[in-house]
Amino acid sequence: MEKEWFFSVDASLGEDFSDHGTETFKNNNEGAEKFRKFAREMVQNSIDAKDDRIQDPLVVKFELFDMEMKDLPSVEGLIEHIEGTINYCERKSKQNNAYNISKREIKLLRKNEMKVLKISDYNTKGITGSKGLDEEDSRWKKLVYNEGDTGKDSSDSLGSHGLGKGAAYAMSNVRTVFYNTKDIFGNRAMQGVSRQYVSYVSEKKKYYKGYFGCVSKDNVYPVLDDEINNISKMFDREAAGTDVYILEPDVAYISEGYVKWYLIESIICNFFIAIREGKLEVIVNGTEVNQANLEKVFSSLNNFYESNSLEKSDSLIATQQYLEALDKAEPIIENLKDYGEINLWLYKDNNTKGKNVAIIRKNGMFIRKIEVRNANQKFAGVVIVKGEDGVEFLKSIEDPSHTDFDPSRATKEEYGSTEDKQKRLNTFYDWIRNHARNFTKIVSEDKFTLSGMEDYIQMPSTEEKKYNPQNIEPKVIKIKSQIQAKARVAKKTNVIKEDDGVTQVIPEGSGAGGSGIPNPNPKDHQTQVEDKDSEKKGFVKTYIASYELGPAVKLSGNEAIVVFEITESNKAFKIKICAIDEDGNENGLLPSITSAYDMNLGDSLPFKRHVISDVKCDGVMKIKLTFDESIRCCIKPVVYWEE
Repeated sequence: MEKEWFFSVDASLGEDFSDHGTETFKNNNEGAEKFRKFAREMVQNSIDAKDDRIQDPLVVKFELFDMEMKDLPSVEGLIEHIEGTINYCERKSKQNNAYNISKREIKLLRKNEMKVLKISDYNTKGITGSKGLDEEDSRWKKLVYNEGDTGKDSSDSLGSHGLGKGAAYAMSNVRTVFYNTKDIFGNRAMQGVSRQYVSYVSEKKKYYKGYFGCVSKDNVYPVLDDEINNISKMFDREAAGTDVYILEPDVAYISEGYVKWYLIESIICNFFIAIREGKLEVIVNGTEVNQANLEKVFSSLNNFYESNSLEKSDSLIATQQYLEALDKAEPIIENLKDYGEINLWLYKDNNTKGKNVAIIRKNGMFIRKIEVRNANQKFAGVVIVKGEDGVEFLKSIEDPSHTDFDPSRATKEEYGSTEDKQKRLNTFYDWIRNHARNFTKIVSEDKFTLSGMEDYIQMPSTEEKKYNPQNIEPKVIKIKSQIQAKARVAKKTNVIKEDDGVTQVIPEGSGAGGSGIPNPNPKDHQTQVEDKDSEKKGFVKTYIASYELGPAVKLSGNEAIVVFEITESNKAFKIKICAIDEDGNENGLLPSITSAYDMNLGDSLPFKRHVISDVKCDGVMKIKLTFDESIRCCIKPVVYWEE
């Protein structure tokens, strides 16, 4: 049989100028982000093919090199098809994307040399079924010939949609790859696959997808065993496993050093668990990444960024913190309904950035992060679903690129409707968020300082949590003013004459707007609002009281006692209770108030959501508040009046 490129005749109506599965994985980002999806797909395919009989770790090797075109299997049939696309587009005046890409491909294929990116795996089963293409379980047929099909049937296999093979074509500037394997039975096979566009050759319409192999009548088959040796030395293979050759990878504008470190970063960020556990080793252009040298590789990555004056990616920074959580935190292990066993690691220190939990597949691949915005402190976390029910469900709703969950995807009927699947997914997310909020709850023993808030946000210590709210005489904390003289409440235009470090200064002549309730963030404070109840057009001036003592806030479940003394006490005041984060910004996480009680007078106070009205301040004030659920945030009271 002739060994050549072959595109079959296409008898269908219409003209196919689509990207055929490559668009999902096309990535025009810069830096390591360009390789993120590509590295994920290539390594996960090898993980799924791991030979479990071998105790040694999976090894995946990336090599970038130049080769002479004469050492490649004949490309004339491929060039003929692409020229047919160009000629057809010119005749029909179709200056479309297919035309432009095809023109670029012809230039690359007519060069004397071509870059090749080779990905090889070891300690795997290889691609079985190359000699049994008619058999249902032929993995070679599913990989090379079928579309949207996968040969992975275990619950913890990483691929699940059969679309990941598009990543290799997306990385190729000629959208062409070669597969070469030696399977666990000793069978060898090699075949080229190219995804192009509709073409007309000798007035015959040709199918977009072509193959290099043994052509017989209208079919093309893989080159097998010793026949491979006559094609090119490039396809020599002794050990079981698979090689994927990507022709003319989209890296020509990047130096090989950059390509190496960007690939290493992408692989680590996607598979840091598998590497850390000794299940995966990677070699990229001679640089090894394994369990023993992972810390050293991170150091080299940091040096790469610094020496080239590059800004480290957020993913790299986050991955280092995820690893720190795994190293320093004790796992939370629980069984969750519909998921089974789940392991969660949570960690925080003064250097932690973000409030994220990395969701990891059981086999060690990073899927996505979930942000816990209402956590009280910054932290890093890692979660792995171990239970078979959870693994199967989450895999079934992953998107094709395995970077998110999509409950609208078609799944087994037992998972129910899209709404049912979303509720099930939310149960998982809520479990993570609840643990994260509890973990980051601020108590006095925490070695955290809240910048700018130390003097007026007082969280309860372990002993203070034991108080009886009705009998306690709460401590009052003296404000540390930068000016020794007592601050005075302003009349008319300014809130205070001197900055006491707590109260906001409202400049004279500030504009109108807002709700009349002051924002605790000084940058956004508004001093005047239109009085809608007045018969005349006018404005209500808002003044914030200056604290002489306090405020002190004491929490217990869904109750809080606010203690303070202000310099102005002959007016009716309002108090807005704000929930704030460690940066001092209001975050809207405070539960609604259900009762407000003046402990000095023994009277209830009127309130609406978070604002208490008609407060008569006399000496040291003690206001007891009850909320509709437990308080899991910092509290800041703002005392003010309106005129």
